[in-house]
Formats: sequence, C-alpha cells, structure tokens
Amino acid sequence: MEKVLVWKAYIFSVIFPPAGLFYFVKYFFFIEEDNSKKTALTCLILAIISIYINIWMFKYLFSQPIQTDSQSSEFLEELITPENQQILKDLLK
Repeated sequence: MEKVLVWKAYIFSVIFPPAGLFYFVKYFFFIEEDNSKKTALTCLILAIISIYINIWMFKYLFSQPIQTDSQSSEFLEELITPENQQILKDLLK
C-alpha cells in the first residue's frame, strides 16, 4: 500500500468522518495487503474520535447563551410603544 494513499485515508478520516468509515470498510474487507487491517482500524478510530470531538464542540458552542445588549433591547422597547411610534412617524414625514 502506498503511503500517500494511507495518509489520504487518515486525513479524510479526521476531516470528514463518514469517509473514515468508508476507508475502514474498504481496507478491512476488500484490500488484502500488508498493514491493510491496521490502516482500516486506524481510520475507524480517527473517524470515531473526530465524530466525538465534533459533537462535543457543537454542544459546547450551542449551549452558550446569546448575550443581548440591554441598551439595544430598551431602545427596541421604546420604539414599539404607541406614543413613540407616532413621534417617529411625524419625524419621518
């Protein structure tokens, strides 16, 4: 097996985990060369680690509360009051 193809499989396993599962099946079941089983298991492990890290990052990023500026929310509340809407309409005429 060429080293370039093996490294390509490793890189794809990390960057795009479903490709790692593809390379696992390809090298484990269909290629009968030296180190093909080792390469397949390495691709599988890298894909699983990459999936775990991606899930953890998304959970961490989306669990952060969105901070709103209190001044901007107060400004919006002032704009939606009927008295201020009339003043705003008069200004824009």
